[in-house]
Amino acid sequence: MNTREKFKSPTLHRLLVLLICLPAGVASAQPPENEAVPSAGQASPSEPAAPVDDEQPAAGSDTKAADKKGTVKEVTVLTAADRQRIDALIADLSSSKFAIREEAVAGLIEFGERAIPMLAAAADTPDPEVQLRIRILMSRLSNNDFESAVMAFLSGASDEMEGWDYARRLIGDSNAARELFVDASRQHRELMEELDKGPGLRMVAANKAADLVVRRMMLEFLPPERGDAVALLLTCGDRSAPIPPGVERVIVRIMNSPVTSETLKDAMLAPVYQKLVGFWMRRASVSYQPQAMYFALQHRVPESVELARDIVAEFVAAGEELTGPEIIDPKYGEGLEQALLVIAKYGDPSDVARLEPLRNDARRMPIGTDQPGDTHDRIEIQVRDIAVAVSIKILGGDLREAGYLNPREHAIVVFFTASLGFPGGGDELRSKPAKYLADLIAKP
Repeated sequence: MNTREKFKSPTLHRLLVLLICLPAGVASAQPPENEAVPSAGQASPSEPAAPVDDEQPAAGSDTKAADKKGTVKEVTVLTAADRQRIDALIADLSSSKFAIREEAVAGLIEFGERAIPMLAAAADTPDPEVQLRIRILMSRLSNNDFESAVMAFLSGASDEMEGWDYARRLIGDSNAARELFVDASRQHRELMEELDKGPGLRMVAANKAADLVVRRMMLEFLPPERGDAVALLLTCGDRSAPIPPGVERVIVRIMNSPVTSETLKDAMLAPVYQKLVGFWMRRASVSYQPQAMYFALQHRVPESVELARDIVAEFVAAGEELTGPEIIDPKYGEGLEQALLVIAKYGDPSDVARLEPLRNDARRMPIGTDQPGDTHDRIEIQVRDIAVAVSIKILGGDLREAGYLNPREHAIVVFFTASLGFPGGGDELRSKPAKYLADLIAKP
């Protein structure tokens, strides 16, 4: 069910009212130190109540104003009485009585978009639940105009969507790109408005959006939606700006949620969504790199090969100073293992040269091994065992023919690294795959 259908459903409309009217007190938040925060019923200092005078327009009167894009449209001016009434209704949103909160929601909905500026001014309340009710109301009240713009945008008749210029540079202009962008705009309109305003404002808005996703999951038990993923992943497309840790944590949670696997099953949306995921994968922090590459293998995201190549290059540059002379530190071993698998799946012949230093690395990998049935010697997997196997796969060779004892291949992860070891010292046995690879490389 799309957003328009949700608000047309009487049952879901009642659920919306119930959600906005949930009792306060589940969570709390403190206002910034030394900063006065107006209550939900107070007017913002930047927007004092209008004085009563004889020149104030009558209730419901129309005038003209230009929005920030210069479009002239009809707006309805609030009278002083309207403002006082809206102030009172906003204050009632924090009432301990459900009936009063319900009446306040209904009254604010009657005012429509005219109430949005005062709701926005009151959204800084330190009460997170009242703040959430206000945000839901603002989204509901502005929905009609937004949906009209969405219809024109999806049909290709208009490009007038906040943030689209930025997004189009990253994901192109297609039906799938527009559909995903609309999903993001429905969920995080404030973030979309900040996309074109530079990395600073964009990252601030991204943090707010990530916080909103977490709060929806914690307070309302709502799973993340596709629009949440698209909005946050779009902010990762600018390599000049760091990804805030809080934003990346939420992205990882979304990557592990059903919404991502469902989107990647959609033949039309999957290519654009994969590209969005690739923005994050190319820049994933060290702690999330193994997860990023495992996800790339499971969900077929070829853009991850850039990150895998970077990990290999950093590993080669670090040498023994980072991981020791005999065994790879597990902290780095998992990342290297996943990087090599990604290169085996999405790499090309140019990667064979990149892997040459690793094909001579005799340090042990911290990986559990498969024990062949014909030997009782301890199986050992070294860096070179995996690097040689990856190079053979890239060049189209066969691991068993190359001399690996018990290679177990897999359609998704290419092969199980635990099956690539050799018993005992194994140098003589390891020489066979090395020779096989040398012959492949020498072929014209």
